[in-house]
Formats: sequence, C-alpha cells, structure tokens
Amino acid sequence: MDKDDIELRSEKVSNIIGGIPPVLQRKGIVLIICVIFLIIAATYFLPYIESIKVDICMSSQPASYQYIAKSNGVIHLNSTLNNQDLKYPGSFIGYILSEDNTTTKLFTKDTSRVIWNCSEGMLIKKGDVVFATIPDTINSIYAIAEIPNNYINRIYIDQGVMCELQEYSISLNGRISHIFPLRINSKDKFRVKINFPSTSFLYSNAFKFTPGIKGEAEITISEKTILEKLISH
Repeated sequence: MDKDDIELRSEKVSNIIGGIPPVLQRKGIVLIICVIFLIIAATYFLPYIESIKVDICMSSQPASYQYIAKSNGVIHLNSTLNNQDLKYPGSFIGYILSEDNTTTKLFTKDTSRVIWNCSEGMLIKKGDVVFATIPDTINSIYAIAEIPNNYINRIYIDQGVMCELQEYSISLNGRISHIFPLRINSKDKFRVKINFPSTSFLYSNAFKFTPGIKGEAEITISEKTILEKLISH
C-alpha cells in the first residue's frame, strides 16, 4: 500500500476540517435574519411617491383682461394718457382703425393698469393680443391645469400641488380647490383649479403678474410605502 493512500485522519478530525463551525453557522443565520428584517422595515417605512407633471396657466381674482383684435387695422393710442398711470373704469385708451375704415374704440373695464402689446401706428392683425389690463388690487392668484382623463379617479379636493413658474424662478405650494370632470373639447383631458394658501409672493419685487403666465405643476397622486405598493400589486 502506498503511503499516499494511508488515511491518517480520524473521523473527528475530518468532521472538524470539513464542516462549518457552529459559531459561524449561528452568526451567519443571525446576520441573514437581520438583513431580511432591515429590508422589510425599509419597505414599511420608506415612501413610494407617484406624481404627474402638467402644464398650468395662472389667473387672478379679480380677473385680468386681454383684448383680442377682431379685424386687421392700425392702432392709435390716447396720447393724453400716461401709460404708467392707473386707469379707471371706462377710460378711453385708444382705437383701432380697421381696413374698411371702421373705428373700434378701446376702453378699460375696471380700475387697472394697461399693458400694451403694440405701439402707436402699429399694424394689428385679427387675433392679435392688443393689450391686457391688470387689476390694481389682486386678491388672489390661482392656476388652471389640464390633466389626462386616466388620472381622474386619483385627483381629489385639497390635494397638494407643487407649482413652478420658470419665468420668475418661483415655486408655489398649492391645493386643488375645484375639479371640472367634463372632457375638454376633443382633448382626452379634464381641468382642475389650484389655489395658493399663501399670497406673499404677490408682493415680491421679483414677481410681476401678467395674464396667462405659464408654469408646470407636479401633483402627488400616491404616497404609499413601498410595502403597501407591493401588496397592492
């Protein structure tokens, strides 16, 4: 018999060398249990936030006003008025002489400031925004958003909304105040109105309201935990 074939190890030695020590086994099991527990705890506490982003258009209360030209013509401004002055209801601010020589006189509807979108003697085309009026006192600002119809069951009153006005680098926290569920013409969308509890931004020098300010809103539609999301599926 070769020396290489001689078995020198006893059964106990073989078990010690070939097996995993019980202490390591216990520590490994405990470690695996701890990792599983931490994963479960994380899924229970960590939120799984779902949100959608939609475009918004800002408006004011009292409402601002835009005059849209009804025909082609030439604008003539009332030269006796200072454009920076506050205009009172019924103030004559100018007229449009159309191509057929008819005259359309322009008046303010309320106490407001006028923002012209043209200058004296400028050619105006039908559908152009000629001017806008901004109320002297703005009580509140709100936004209108158009949301795809497939989210209609996930939108509710008092739902939180984060709005961004990129033009002014302003972020606003809002709440959905009204839901208008009827489809918008041929669009597969519905409208919501977003109110802003805080109006302090109205008095910021960085913010000057003009009609139709565009922005983007992020609406949180689900704040479940990861575990709740997994169970719901």
